[in-house]
Amino acid sequence: MICWVIYDIKKDRSRTKVSKICKKAGLYRVQKSVFLGSLEENEKDTLELSVNELIDEECDSVYIFPMSKNELRQTVLLGQAFDKKLVTDEVRALFFLMSITPSHIIEYLYCPRFTYYEYVLCIPQYEERHYKIMKGRQLHDLKLERNKEYLRKRIGVIDKFTDQYLTNELLRGVIDEVLLLNEGTMAPLDYKFAKFEDRIYETYRTQLGCYAVLIEENFQRTVNKGFFGVHPFVKQSG
Repeated sequence: MICWVIYDIKKDRSRTKVSKICKKAGLYRVQKSVFLGSLEENEKDTLELSVNELIDEECDSVYIFPMSKNELRQTVLLGQAFDKKLVTDEVRALFFLMSITPSHIIEYLYCPRFTYYEYVLCIPQYEERHYKIMKGRQLHDLKLERNKEYLRKRIGVIDKFTDQYLTNELLRGVIDEVLLLNEGTMAPLDYKFAKFEDRIYETYRTQLGCYAVLIEENFQRTVNKGFFGVHPFVKQSG
């Protein structure tokens, strides 16, 4: 979805922190207190929680307006709607081309009809209701919390960066762990909630390939490999 974030925050420190949160989420500043960008539902929820912790509800105001891509294209901009000093070509491109995530690519490769219904016809597919997807999201949070300080030295890890939100002009994604290896290269590590099988699915390869592009562009390091941490899926009975 497209999201506008508009705020009027009294304290300079809180206002600066909110702007940093918006930027980290991948939003673009179009006015001093206005951000615009594309977010997934869970990204919007995370943004909302993070901002709410910083503001004073007695005197501050923050508006988060979600809209569809088609609605954005119908937006009318009058006068100096955008601050020309702040707006880049990437922001202007939002009105014609939105960035995508590895999940969007995998969804399309797995089922083009899903993409058509969700993003062309705007018919929600309610993936958040699916048990395995919800458990997978919970696993991500649990693993990231448990493994904050753990370095996988057996595969040559000397440092890591967790829960990294990375973007470029066309692609964005959150990588569970960006690993710095002893050979000077980097590698993505992603946690999976799935049945373990002695093979790598093409969707997994696609996801790692997207992450590799983002890591190389943002960290300026070569990526030659990637890793998955698989947590076995146990089917519920009854």
